[in-house]
Amino acid sequence: MYNILYLKTARQDMIDIARYIQTELDNPLAAKKLIEKIMDAIDGLSEFPFAYPVYPSTRKLKNEYRKRTVDNYIVFYYIDKDKMTVKISRVIYAKRDITKLL
Repeated sequence: MYNILYLKTARQDMIDIARYIQTELDNPLAAKKLIEKIMDAIDGLSEFPFAYPVYPSTRKLKNEYRKRTVDNYIVFYYIDKDKMTVKISRVIYAKRDITKLL
């Protein structure tokens, strides 16, 4: 099994998502459920990190990112085979301009 490591950017993304749904949409229960769903999907990556496709970037990236879709959000991660770690780098709303954010 692989370890899961949330990078600072991914943690902040999830805080921002929860805060937006909780305050702007005035729906704390939906925010909680969505974050739990995203975290459950991420936890599943510890067993099957290669199950999801490589993100086909239009520019050269430092790492080979993979993407896991959860509702309207995309979890971007890369795999450190040597350290047996899945590094969660971003959690982004799918309609945003992803190329600018990775």
